[in-house]
Amino acid sequence: PNRPFIPPTAAEKAAQQQLNGSINFETSLLQGENNNLPTSLQFGPDGRLYIADLDGAIYVYTIERVGPQNYQVIDSEFIYAIKQIPNHDDDGTPNPNITTRQITGLLVVGTANNPILYVSSSDPRIGGAESYTGEFDTNLDTNSSTISRLTQSSPGSWGNPVKVDLVRGLPRSEENHSINGLALSPDGQTLYAAIAGSTNMGAPSTNFAELPEYALAAAIVSVDLAAIGDSTYDLPTLDDPTRGGAGQPPENDPFGGNDGLNQAKLVPGGPVQIYASGFRNPYDVVIRKDGRFFTIDNGPNAGWGAPPHDEGPGGDCTNALRDGGDSFGDGLHYISGAGYYGGHPNPARGNPQGVFGDEANTAVPFALANPVECDYRQPGFNGALAMWATSTNGLVEYTASNFDGDMQGDLLAAGWNSENIYRVKLSFDQNDVPTVDLSTVLFSAVGGSPLDVTAQGDEAIFPGTIWVASLWSGGIRVYEPNAPAECSGADSPALDEDSDGFSNADELDNGTDPCNAANRPADADGDFVSDLNDPDDDNDGSNDMGDLFAIDPFNGTATHAPVSFTWDNDGSNPGGLLGLGFTGLMSNGSSDYLTLFDPGNMTAGGAGGLMTIDQVPDGTALGGSNNQAYGFQFGVATDTSLPLTAHTRLLNPFSGQTPQDNQALGLFVGRGDQDNFVALLVAANGGVGGVALVQEVGGVTTSSQLFGPDAGIAPLGSTVVDLYLKVDPLTQMVQASYARDGGTRQPLGDPLAIPADWLTADGALAVGVMATSSGPAEPFTATWDRIDVWQEPPGSVGAWTAVSANNEPTARHENGFVQFEGKFYLLGGRGSKPVEIYDPASNQWSQGATPPLELHHFQAFVYDRQIAVVGGYTGVCCDSEFGLDHLYFYNPASDSWSQGAEIPATRRRGSGGSALYDGKFYWVGGLQGGHGEPATSFAWFDEYDPVTGQWTVLPNAPRPRDHFQAAVVGSKLYLVGGRDGSDPSIFNATIAEVDVYDFATGQWTTLPANANLPTPRAGTTTAVLGS
Repeated sequence: PNRPFIPPTAAEKAAQQQLNGSINFETSLLQGENNNLPTSLQFGPDGRLYIADLDGAIYVYTIERVGPQNYQVIDSEFIYAIKQIPNHDDDGTPNPNITTRQITGLLVVGTANNPILYVSSSDPRIGGAESYTGEFDTNLDTNSSTISRLTQSSPGSWGNPVKVDLVRGLPRSEENHSINGLALSPDGQTLYAAIAGSTNMGAPSTNFAELPEYALAAAIVSVDLAAIGDSTYDLPTLDDPTRGGAGQPPENDPFGGNDGLNQAKLVPGGPVQIYASGFRNPYDVVIRKDGRFFTIDNGPNAGWGAPPHDEGPGGDCTNALRDGGDSFGDGLHYISGAGYYGGHPNPARGNPQGVFGDEANTAVPFALANPVECDYRQPGFNGALAMWATSTNGLVEYTASNFDGDMQGDLLAAGWNSENIYRVKLSFDQNDVPTVDLSTVLFSAVGGSPLDVTAQGDEAIFPGTIWVASLWSGGIRVYEPNAPAECSGADSPALDEDSDGFSNADELDNGTDPCNAANRPADADGDFVSDLNDPDDDNDGSNDMGDLFAIDPFNGTATHAPVSFTWDNDGSNPGGLLGLGFTGLMSNGSSDYLTLFDPGNMTAGGAGGLMTIDQVPDGTALGGSNNQAYGFQFGVATDTSLPLTAHTRLLNPFSGQTPQDNQALGLFVGRGDQDNFVALLVAANGGVGGVALVQEVGGVTTSSQLFGPDAGIAPLGSTVVDLYLKVDPLTQMVQASYARDGGTRQPLGDPLAIPADWLTADGALAVGVMATSSGPAEPFTATWDRIDVWQEPPGSVGAWTAVSANNEPTARHENGFVQFEGKFYLLGGRGSKPVEIYDPASNQWSQGATPPLELHHFQAFVYDRQIAVVGGYTGVCCDSEFGLDHLYFYNPASDSWSQGAEIPATRRRGSGGSALYDGKFYWVGGLQGGHGEPATSFAWFDEYDPVTGQWTVLPNAPRPRDHFQAAVVGSKLYLVGGRDGSDPSIFNATIAEVDVYDFATGQWTTLPANANLPTPRAGTTTAVLGS
């Protein structure tokens, strides 16, 4: 994602030039992989690459280096044993409807002949205040974190793995913080697991669903593998007063944390112990070859929760609810030994007597109280060796001897928001006190939100390479070392000494390495002039100073409703600024958009899938100041006669604090500049709160209304506030409305008339968010949970009518059905079936030619007056079906079939969706195997150009899907219905979510939950009604 940049100082430039030439990598994408949302990756001792996906699947790839910067998957296996772990609700009740698991930790050890996998997983649901009903507890199991071990039942194959759940009942937050990375002690006897906290800064808070820290949360725990052996250690839990009889273990223990009433206990002498504590969300753990132990801890977010009441080293902290809080960066910690404390409080361990009261039912024995765990220590002052301003997660040691050993022992870290890979070089004195000798960006512009990184040593396959898993793109990026370049690093616009397309001068302006082709500046339009120096970042001919949608070359005209940006980590990547979906900022005509926000003052996405401005400044678009910052916006096409509704959800407005002066936050629609808009804002209203509705036209305030408690509008103290602006293109009116905590939506005021040119001048309506602390008042924290735009449905939904033809077609299934020139064509299906044609005019079916081979499991469409079949199966059910190797075409005019282009061998599959757009064929999802053999469902997306004969692999869809159909509406491709055929519970694996590909932006999104298919089903037909 595009992000602003502060140019380096002369001294920083000089320091970068001193590094030039010593380190040089080239980069490429791994070809043939099928990951969706990869969270962790590592090569195993068998030379294969193991990648865990967020949904619980593990992919095992055999990879071949075809040539320089060219790596190809040549064989693959899939492990679903973790995905099949049963889930429970937080009261312990089994929930068979939740059919995936969240994997965020993967460790591969053992030998080439006997690889061993340790996997951390948990309930896949994500809570927090984000449901459309206003409820903020999804009932996910807060005792669901599990450590499993996988081994092969047959050497060399993962076809039927042996799974042992070693530890069950570990904590998991109501957000996506859970059990994470794993590391094995040098002697192989102790497994270390990073367990995230359940709070933002130690106290329960609204944004973290009011959950307290559990006894085993916010820590790195040690697991005695010898003590557990081949058994399962179920952690003992508290005596939950709401379940079972007194003193009786609740049914389904250790599952169902019940918001802490049934949390697991810390058992003195047990196989699971606290090794190091004080970590909010340690994503990864690494033990270097020299035995030194490291982790990175994600810092807190402003407004998401504060430190505990009575925090401090005295051990008096409590679990009282506390909103508010500040943002701090992510820190690299050297865990010097058992008992290390990283600064994030846990009252359960810091003050167990104060938290639990009764020694007979405490999760932490009072004798194990650790008062320091009541003391909040700010990141940067808590022992962290290095700090990063944004989310930084995956961690690995580089052990290869490339570059004369200059990187040996260095730590590499994956920057999720920054999209950088960082390099940290450390040294230690005789007292084992560390010094950071170098902390720098090794690779930049990685793309796709990198979450994990792994590196290969001298004795491993592909020595010296670095592999990065990007969560949102699903891609695996490979960095291959080159010989050190002959590079002066001179600050010259005429030189490009690393041949990456950017001049030395441009790279130095951005602080990237002009001698390392894998370290390059951000470049939104791909023209090899960095965003910092390019006056037109989307090449649309408009200077960035006045471009309302500065990184959208179509300026919103190619973006059609519905649009939904939820920022959830398990969703699709919205693209745009900071990966939030926005393509510009509310313009004042004189400021470059990159100067109108600071990513270091924001949380973009994060654990809760939220957008937060940590400290809202006093700039405002209201009135004549026109110095609004953080006015993020995107354009939506207005070529529709149906009303458009813009919606946003605010989380805990003003974080429980009393608002001051003109503080406000909310939603706007308009032209995209700071003189023409309608804004709907939760406002201070003298400290009592209210909702302001303000309109400006041509810089003049034409309407300003305030609705407060006296009108029944009281947003303060709410968990969520929903704001709506309904824009009617026909009447050119805007109607505002509001809802609190999932309550009834209330209209606010009368409709406001808007100028026609807001809807017609540029062909797109600006929709966005804004916040101000004008007055000036004290800066405050503003948080949005989502932003959406949808078309209101027409007044009538119509009715179904049964059609009885004069004769009947041949019965068939898994077939195609297409309309062409007033007739309907029924094609294929299992068995050798002729084409049959229905003519509505005569109400008769007639018969056409039989295809040259059995065709089934496909979706057909019309192209160039022929009916195209792209992909599908051929063969007889159920043991000899395989993917079609060519395209096939039926010509209605000649009643004949013909064979088209060959389908690439590695992409052949059946049961996918296909469609025509702008003269090209698009083919998405599908299935290999099944019907008597293991099935693998894919998220693959392919393009075929019938003019050039060229196949192109496009970004994967948000999830694997088969037995569905795709449909094109406007410039978007919709995937509706279907199932994940990889799931063994195949008939329960139907998919409710609707995924959307925007041809204009090249991005996938998922519609909001309220647009899910009401009754999920597979084997569906999809059609477009109207325009």
